[in-house]
Amino acid sequence: MSSQELPDRDYQARVRRFYAEELQQLLPYAAKLGVTILAGSDTVPPAEFWREIANLHRYGLDPDAALASATTAARSYLGLPDLKDGSPADVVLYDADPRNDPDILNRPSLVIVGGEILSKR
Repeated sequence: MSSQELPDRDYQARVRRFYAEELQQLLPYAAKLGVTILAGSDTVPPAEFWREIANLHRYGLDPDAALASATTAARSYLGLPDLKDGSPADVVLYDADPRNDPDILNRPSLVIVGGEILSKR
């Protein structure tokens, strides 16, 4: 059994149907109703957190909202103030716009945390 496979075949079929059909309708509808949608890492290893954002986009959330789910929406949900000139911030840069290709989130060109470069391509 693979790490993604579930032991109960009926449950497995329901989960697959939910992701293939129902979530693509429910997720945009929830966003339209104003439900706060946040990326999470409970089912994906934190090292692959980018997949959560990419999957939110794949499952029907518009690209801006998918990115916000891990950035500005998350910041607001946690009660943190909006970023302004001079505010401390960590930075992740990409060679392309992740709104056009969410898989680019797996390939940052520069990561700066706390003012220090953590990785650079």
